[in-house]
Amino acid sequence: MVWELLCTPRSGAASGTCMGSMATLCVDLRLRLQIDEKPSLGFPQDRPCWPIRKGDRCGLYFLAYHKTGNWLLRFLRSSLAKVLLGSSAGIHSPLLSAKWNAAPGRHLAPIAEVPADYATIDQPAPETMSGVMHKEELWNWTPPDGWDMLQRPISPIVVTMGEFIPPLHFIRGLISRSKRPYPLPSLYRGRVVHLIRDPAELAASAFRFHSRRALRENPHFAAFHGLGCHGCSHTVWHDLFRRCGYRCGYLTLLQKIGNASVPEALELEYGRSHSSIQAMLRNTELLSNDSRVLHLSPEHFRQPHVAQTLRCMAHFILGHGHGDALVAPADILDSLTKEMVKDSQLWLAKTHHATFKDRKDWKLDFRKHLLSHPSWGPSLSKTSVFFRGIFEHQSELFKCPVPSFY
Repeated sequence: MVWELLCTPRSGAASGTCMGSMATLCVDLRLRLQIDEKPSLGFPQDRPCWPIRKGDRCGLYFLAYHKTGNWLLRFLRSSLAKVLLGSSAGIHSPLLSAKWNAAPGRHLAPIAEVPADYATIDQPAPETMSGVMHKEELWNWTPPDGWDMLQRPISPIVVTMGEFIPPLHFIRGLISRSKRPYPLPSLYRGRVVHLIRDPAELAASAFRFHSRRALRENPHFAAFHGLGCHGCSHTVWHDLFRRCGYRCGYLTLLQKIGNASVPEALELEYGRSHSSIQAMLRNTELLSNDSRVLHLSPEHFRQPHVAQTLRCMAHFILGHGHGDALVAPADILDSLTKEMVKDSQLWLAKTHHATFKDRKDWKLDFRKHLLSHPSWGPSLSKTSVFFRGIFEHQSELFKCPVPSFY
């Protein structure tokens, strides 16, 4: 199936002029994908990272995008590190965590060796730290010569990354929002949990989030956004901020257009989200038939699916194919599921980032409006069908639920 995503250029777009309203996007946002509509992946045949074998460079990686579950990952990280990198997995060293943020000329290796927005790495401490158990001692501890956790992490590892993914040896050509494929293989192997979302719902969630009054009134967030647009393309960035002579923030611009027309503001948000959506869909296309990648959506982590989803994810992380069954160590499987359920409940109770709890008095059905758009609506509908095919196939393999949303 070949289809196009997003809008066709409006009249005058090629020449850089715009004949529409203030909210009209004057950029060409088309995307073409070649997709196998029927996933055929089977059980992962490679050995999982757990039980641990010394010297096995293995890791668990999470890839997420804006509004696909980054905030949930912050809560799940504690349970993942506690169980997978703790005593229940046979590791008795202190756990170390490091946060990496993009900086000019700096790369994350061997996990990526390519530009990344941010990543959080959890790993067991080196053997030389086996007797160091207190934070005060950790602060004063000198690492072995030549060892840098961000450059040479010690396996096994848990890595959470935003919009970028490490180029594991079995994954080539993943697309970041810079549109550059990752060229370098990694010495690490492992499993990847890929958090994806229906593009129309992703844009709708982003619009609800960016339209929050509390967000607009918070001076810290207003200053943070400034002329930023959460990773939109260079072309879209210019197309957005030319409207105010490059003298406004995105939240202010969205509010101004939304006060005049909510549908036009929603479409503007959809254009702003294009780069993330493009990366997500191209990566999904590439990974849709890779047995070492599990695809989940934010809708999987809502009731009544939470416990079943987390059990499915734990089964995928710990299991390997054995005949017509997926085998996983029962003790770690139960422990990991229990801890993740606990942390997910904490997230549901405390999260302020998720938008499904937001006000319901909008007069416009955001997703329905985007799906009925004459230019991109048909393509968005096909995206949901594509995602559902993946989720149904994973349900057969790992007993994952299929949210009714899809």
